[in-house]
Parts: sequence; C-alpha cells; structure tokens
Amino acid sequence: MNTQEIIDLEQKYILQTYGRPEFVLEKGDGVYLSDTDGKKYLDFVSGLSVNALGYNNQAIIDAATAQ
Repeated sequence: MNTQEIIDLEQKYILQTYGRPEFVLEKGDGVYLSDTDGKKYLDFVSGLSVNALGYNNQAIIDAATAQ
C-alpha cells in the first residue's frame, strides 16, 4: 500500500478533528521517525497523553513484554 492509499483510507475512516500531515510514519528508532517514503524526521514533540520515551528502546520493549 502506498502513502496516498494510506492517507485516503485514514480520511475515509478516521474522524477529521484536526489537520493531518501529508506523510505516513512507518517506524521509529530513538528520537527519529521514518515515513513510508524513507524520509527521516526528528521527533522533538512528545504528543498528547503519551510518554516521551523514544522509539524501539529494547529495555522498554522487554519490560512491556514481561507484563
């Protein structure tokens, strides 16, 4: 599925309560995110109602898995 197909599905099935970016995030590592086109972004905003723990931290993954 390409980026535009994912965006189209999101617009069809998710309530559009605020503007969305024209890219789709695919993965994260530490403080960096990558989109489906391979572009890398520095994530310097923790977001709403989330912990700023970074991405793909093995200690956190192990602790959550053990739960």
